[in-house]
Amino acid sequence: MLRTVASSVRETAGAGVALRAFATQTKAAVPAQSWDDVSSAVKSEDGKREVASLRNAVSEAANRLKSMSQPVSEPDWAKVEANVDPKLLAAYKKAASSIKWPSYPGQEVQRIEAEFAKLQGEAERLRGLATANVERITAELKELELLKSQMRSLTADEYLARHPELASQVDAETERRFYMPW
Repeated sequence: MLRTVASSVRETAGAGVALRAFATQTKAAVPAQSWDDVSSAVKSEDGKREVASLRNAVSEAANRLKSMSQPVSEPDWAKVEANVDPKLLAAYKKAASSIKWPSYPGQEVQRIEAEFAKLQGEAERLRGLATANVERITAELKELELLKSQMRSLTADEYLARHPELASQVDAETERRFYMPW
């Protein structure tokens, strides 16, 4: 009989008190702009599918946390009274009202937020380094393209004028009459 009361109350009240207490402390919203930035950075179809899958998983977790953080509704005692002995129900109500649910004292949310902020700072630093490297490589590519376009019309004198160390080496070898390296 007690099992019937407990199952009836569980059906109407819900479970997961510790999860519910943890869920009330979380902030699981990721702005849509962040996902758009990540999606635009990914070029391959497989990568885009993975980002979409990750986005769905994060959205599902956020929805579950949001639903768990809702306050628990009071059981419909009139519905329970129709199926259970009133004395047994009174004893259950007395026992249920005397339960003191513990609050979740953990600091995991604050610790994880601090770690996330640290990781975001590191990511921004690495992003700055990567941007500088991209600019350097782009400049080198432009210089190589310029040299490639000038290669057909470039004379030896023009090339040696751009590279004085090579010009001095050629002059030194000419003075020693070292024309052929073999």
